[in-house]
Amino acid sequence: MVNVNYTNNVLNRDTLKSQNHHFEASVLFPIYKNAKHLIGGKWIYTHDQFSGLHPQLNRSLQGLDLNLLWKLALNENSSIQLGFLIGAFSDFNAGSKDVLRYRIVGNYTQRFSEALVAGVGTIYNHHFNAHMWIPIASVDWKLNNRWKVSGMLPIKPKISYIIKDKWNWVSEGAGHAETFKVKKAVIELTGWTLMSSLQYTFKKHHRFQAGIGLTLSQRLRYYQEPKEMKWKLYNFDIKANEEPLADLTTKGGRWNVEYTFLL
Repeated sequence: MVNVNYTNNVLNRDTLKSQNHHFEASVLFPIYKNAKHLIGGKWIYTHDQFSGLHPQLNRSLQGLDLNLLWKLALNENSSIQLGFLIGAFSDFNAGSKDVLRYRIVGNYTQRFSEALVAGVGTIYNHHFNAHMWIPIASVDWKLNNRWKVSGMLPIKPKISYIIKDKWNWVSEGAGHAETFKVKKAVIELTGWTLMSSLQYTFKKHHRFQAGIGLTLSQRLRYYQEPKEMKWKLYNFDIKANEEPLADLTTKGGRWNVEYTFLL
């Protein structure tokens, strides 16, 4: 599977008018599969361009990461999934060093019926300035022939509705937390968004999507290179060791276009 998407965020705070252009491309590929094991990978490239903000926050930030997933079937109805991500996240200007960070995901799922699969797990993110812990619950629940509730709760819930054979409506929320290494500093990006989209699938292999939504909150913080790591639960600081040199929270509207090639 190949996916390309572009999102435009129009962000506001008081008299401040700013924009965030987000581009993302990914390639999903299989590695190994048998009756009990499934191993796959995913390359992801992201580019965020910020403008109209504090001078230290007007940046072009990029990420290139590799995701690896191993799924082990324990029996017909339960399985364990383990994921590992490693990637480079930076503005990639001269002086930006030690740009690698990683993430580990563990999840257990159980099939309760033909309509319901649910599970529990945890995510550990090793950011450039923090250890982040995220307890999660996963769900895939077909309410009927058209409606489905799915996603990773509470950070990525999704509701979908089948309009016709080729047309779907999807509404999803997302909580995100990213850090980028720049010269002798770290930029932290956190926030919550909502997006409602219309999908159209053409000849089984081509899916087009367009949507509009809200950026409920987007916070950008600029830190000097930390001497000590802080701890976070979801997007909330448990222990913050240093005050940011720049700190800006915005909100606003957003729109998105996306194309996926389905194998």
